[in-house]
Amino acid sequence: MKLAIRNIDFLAFVLVVLLTACGNSSEEFISQTSPTVTPFTSQPTWTPQPAPTRRPAFTEIVFQTFTSVPPLTVFPNLVTATQRITSTNYLSLVSPDGDWVAYYNYSEIKVVNSLKNQTWTLPCELFAGCNYILPLQWSRDSNFLFFGASIFPGETPNSIRRFSSVGVINVNTGKWERLIPDPPYYFDFAISTDARYAAFIGHVSTEQSADDLLLLTVMDIKKKHKQSYSMAGLIGGNIVWSPYKPRFVFQIQDTDMSSSIVYFDVETGVMRFIIMNEQSDFILSSWLENNLVLVYRGGLSEQGMSEFYLNPFTNELFPVNTLTPTP
Repeated sequence: MKLAIRNIDFLAFVLVVLLTACGNSSEEFISQTSPTVTPFTSQPTWTPQPAPTRRPAFTEIVFQTFTSVPPLTVFPNLVTATQRITSTNYLSLVSPDGDWVAYYNYSEIKVVNSLKNQTWTLPCELFAGCNYILPLQWSRDSNFLFFGASIFPGETPNSIRRFSSVGVINVNTGKWERLIPDPPYYFDFAISTDARYAAFIGHVSTEQSADDLLLLTVMDIKKKHKQSYSMAGLIGGNIVWSPYKPRFVFQIQDTDMSSSIVYFDVETGVMRFIIMNEQSDFILSSWLENNLVLVYRGGLSEQGMSEFYLNPFTNELFPVNTLTPTP
């Protein structure tokens, strides 16, 4: 009897425990929030190919055809003319760009361009009574050659020349013209280094004065504007221009064979004597890059010439070998 009761109590106890467990489980499920579902994606196993690169714009390649320069012998006439020029003691004046050469022998000027097979001839006969013709200066761009001609009956000129005509030729076209109308007197002239100005010095005879008179004329070549200055003297010329500014030096010789050197500034119109009435013979050679003028000087009774530097601003004249080189 007691065993039956115990079995009933045990079953009742088990039933209570099960009911309690079921009640707690139901409350716990209701209170939970439904979870968010995240889909599973596997990692790719392939490598994407890069997008195709756009083809660059097409650039045409131009193949140049190079023609070899023919030898000079393909121009037999020119070679013969050149050989004839050099064989007859022609002197030469080369253009700044080296393309043109003015050959001359006082009776004619031959302006030759071997690259173009071009030759221009300026014979002395272009001017009535001509005794000599000389090329004087090239323009910096090598397009123009200035030259002078003379009917002066004396010997070939040296430091002070005596021209009666002055001209300029365009070597690209062969056209030439007189730079100024022929004056009624002989003159020496020189063109500035930039070919902007021309300076003329000539002896002028006047009825009003018994003294010898020189006329200096400076002309703006492009504007054709002239300025003239008179001074005493028998012969004037040997003009040397500065390479930097429109200024130049020249010399005067008088009846007593004395020589003077004169400075002239075109921009200011200032003219002054550097050396006056010296019993020497001068040759003004060139205006150097150091702003000194190279001068050859010799006494009238001396043999040979000595080199000097002339400072045109301080009037100093000193031997070349006394100049201390600049380190």
